[in-house]
Amino acid sequence: MFDDVQENLSNLQEKIEMDRIIKMQTELGSEIRSRAAIEKIKVFIQKERKIYLDMTGVTFISRSCADELYNIQLDYKHVKIKNQTGEVYKMMRVVEKGRTKRRNREILDSSVQNMKNIKLFEDFLQTI
Repeated sequence: MFDDVQENLSNLQEKIEMDRIIKMQTELGSEIRSRAAIEKIKVFIQKERKIYLDMTGVTFISRSCADELYNIQLDYKHVKIKNQTGEVYKMMRVVEKGRTKRRNREILDSSVQNMKNIKLFEDFLQTI
């Protein structure tokens, strides 16, 4: 099993060195759901080469994965994401907006309720 993983990693490394395009669907599938998947790609990013992450065929990306890809773009200026469509494009924009838009949180007037027993807690719940 370890040999298979090594061979797959070697094949991926050769692809990156040859054409500098990582086809995300080929490497991770059409649905990218975990940060661990993005970590697999991160290992092969070389600082001196321009790398394109080709999202052709990727139909879904979780918010956490989109966030990781956003971090990669911030950390590695030579990495570009291309061919985002549909839901993948929308999720990447959601993450981008979340990073660039300043959050304004209301200050809520609240108090701490001291519940010494379950009866007091039940009585409190009846009031909300």
